[in-house]
Amino acid sequence: MTAGLTDGDVAEVESPQLSERFRDSLRKISKKGRSRYCRDRGRSAVSHVGTGTHPAQILSATILQAASDEDCGGRWHIMPSSERKLSLIAVLVAVLLLFMAPGCTGFFVSQPNSIAVTTTSGATTFTVAQNSSVQLKATATYNSGSKDVTKSATWQSSTPCATVTAGLVNGVGATSNVTITAVVAGISGSATGTVTGGTAQTLTVTPTNQTFTLASTPTTQFFAAENGADVTNSATWTSGNTSVVTFSSTTPGLATFVAPGTTTVTASIASGSTCASGSTNVTIQ
Repeated sequence: MTAGLTDGDVAEVESPQLSERFRDSLRKISKKGRSRYCRDRGRSAVSHVGTGTHPAQILSATILQAASDEDCGGRWHIMPSSERKLSLIAVLVAVLLLFMAPGCTGFFVSQPNSIAVTTTSGATTFTVAQNSSVQLKATATYNSGSKDVTKSATWQSSTPCATVTAGLVNGVGATSNVTITAVVAGISGSATGTVTGGTAQTLTVTPTNQTFTLASTPTTQFFAAENGADVTNSATWTSGNTSVVTFSSTTPGLATFVAPGTTTVTASIASGSTCASGSTNVTIQ
């Protein structure tokens, strides 16, 4: 007889019903312990690679978790559902793009290194007759190569004597000073040209060829005259480089100096087939 137990106690322990209940309890305790072990094992596996959002971390955590599941469940089930299959495919695609990106920087980054504006034959200057047109082309240069951005660029003309839409320049009136600019993601390039035919007039723009100090002179009023008459308010004012000089949209001729540099400011008037324009160079320091 076991010490501390009565005959009744021993008989009770040796009861078949009690022994079966005891074995069931042991099995439940064993299952709970194994479940806890597997859960902790999975968490430990994931903790080795962290819980960040980087694709490589996600993929590593998924693989380690699956390995832990296989060890605890007796069979490999890294992808037990279509939902998890799609998740893994998405992760693999993200990792693939991550490795491809350094070699394709130019096409993944929207801002080009430079923009070149030329005629379709490659010339950087053009001539267009009044009431005629000429097609210009904009080419963006990226780290990984060049791309034709003629259709996606924003186009600007320095004078109403020539208009431009998607690189197509239309001659409105004769002028010898036209600058056509293409802008993509803040980077610009330009080509210069003339419009022939009709009657060309010259505007006098003042102050002429001046140098301004940005700190002491942030703005300046420019004036335009035609045959001695002030046409400042009726002229269209443009800057060859808006990162250096910009013009007010409400006060004609009022320039704001943005940053040091050199540019050309132009005043133009178009009336029917008659065009008048004039320009001057400006240096900001």
